[in-house]
Amino acid sequence: MSYSLRVFVGVWILYFLLVLLAPAYSMTSEMNQVVLLDAGFVTLTSLVAVLTNYFLEKKLRVDSGYYLQQVQGISDKLIRLTLLLALVGLLALMFDKIQVQHIDYSGELARAREEWRELGEGREGVSSPYSMIGYALSTCFILTLVPLMLNPMHLRPVKIGFALLGLFFFLMLNSILIGGRSIILLTLCFAVAFYVIRRERGGKAYTFSKKTKMGLLILGGVATIYIFYVFMSRASATHDGVSGAEYLEAMQEYMELKTAAWPAQLERTFPALGSLVAFGMLIITYLCHSAFIFAEYLQHQTDYAGDPFILFNHMRGIFAKLGLIGPQSTDWFLAGRFPSLPGALFHDGGYVLLFVGILLLGGLVGVANFFIKAKQMSLMRIGFVSSVYTILFLSPLLFAADIMSFPFIVFEFIMFGVLFSKFRITK
Repeated sequence: MSYSLRVFVGVWILYFLLVLLAPAYSMTSEMNQVVLLDAGFVTLTSLVAVLTNYFLEKKLRVDSGYYLQQVQGISDKLIRLTLLLALVGLLALMFDKIQVQHIDYSGELARAREEWRELGEGREGVSSPYSMIGYALSTCFILTLVPLMLNPMHLRPVKIGFALLGLFFFLMLNSILIGGRSIILLTLCFAVAFYVIRRERGGKAYTFSKKTKMGLLILGGVATIYIFYVFMSRASATHDGVSGAEYLEAMQEYMELKTAAWPAQLERTFPALGSLVAFGMLIITYLCHSAFIFAEYLQHQTDYAGDPFILFNHMRGIFAKLGLIGPQSTDWFLAGRFPSLPGALFHDGGYVLLFVGILLLGGLVGVANFFIKAKQMSLMRIGFVSSVYTILFLSPLLFAADIMSFPFIVFEFIMFGVLFSKFRITK
């Protein structure tokens, strides 16, 4: 089995370990069927990917000599330009949200996010041209990871360190501006996708110095503290403030779950520790609640017979704001919660669409695995493969293309693929 499919299976195993660890119970009787359908999704997607890759290898020859060699120093230029345009996009986003929409970021982050959401729902079209520029460019830092993770031998350690700091800075500011965590999750998944590409092409596992390990631990610690802060901020903004255990129970009820009793008991006995543990358990539940949402779909199929589609909801929303299509409804059954990719497929088209989705995703993964075997890979091809892998690895949680930043990252890969047409990753 290819490295990408081993990671795919590993992600799903980790996901169900989190389901077991979460202090919550499903209030439906369909969890056994969810496990069977998800296991079938993983098995059949992997099988289709293997068969597609095998067929392509038998019928087509891997292109190994038709691209120009990598131009020396092009990785440096790519890093500089991606970070520069990320800065331009970030400044445009800040101007739009603070000067145009007058969103107040001086208080709780959750309140700023709610204000931004309400303004978006009550407005037709985009807020300003700065918003379009901001969203189109602010996530260019994702592409900074390409030479850092796939071709680090062409870069000096100091350059790598500064690039990582710049990337982390833009990542956190983007997350703060929208008051969410999805961009952090998406960045991590693209980073894993780039690492998988490296390993699929015969690259060795990374070896880090003590200083590098310490630096990465510090950045990871800052990101973790920020994620805890976001949840705490939302608890503070709920009914003028609730405790960690109360917010955990309220959120799990929102996710159609029944909460275990021990988090509240722990918080009553040890208030500070218990509150911290409650928010930690909420993060775990947040990462795996899509399994319980899938169970709700199975239990209450007749309740959402007239629902709008879930898949490509965000992209359709973008097209609607640009006036390319009509208004799109987002008021579907259990809206606001994560539908896993198999769950979203089932919601939109039952078992038939679930099977078709397995064939399409497995086929795309097989094509991606075939492309990886080429002697040289262009930036455009890296963008295609990493986007497919990101959809694959995020499938337990949701359809990656429905994360707000995903379509813009695809656009950025196309843009930089044209600008850096000579960029190549070689074996």
